[in-house]
Amino acid sequence: VKKKKAQPSDFWCFAGYAGWGPKQLMGELNRKSWYMCATDSQTLLKELANQSAVADPRDAGLDTWELLMTMIGRGETSEESSGDFEDLMLKEWARERLLSVEAGGNAGIRLQPA
Repeated sequence: VKKKKAQPSDFWCFAGYAGWGPKQLMGELNRKSWYMCATDSQTLLKELANQSAVADPRDAGLDTWELLMTMIGRGETSEESSGDFEDLMLKEWARERLLSVEAGGNAGIRLQPA
């Protein structure tokens, strides 16, 4: 990007952590905490690229999650949890830590008066 060979929009950045103790993942699968589907990485990346053009970053990716859940036949599940406390907390976290001017984001959100 600095050498003008690419634009920031050419890149995706994912951050997070997932770790499981012995047999924990199997327990989560048995409790239906995860939804599994067959796909390939290109399908997912293409859909994420399509969504990036229209997604509102203040939504913290929740609209994309709802779309992907619908695509795998779990739209009803995403509708049931839409707007719950965890969604609101994620949006607040994204606003403060990713989108605000103070955090280096470019959404123009100011947490403190200028």
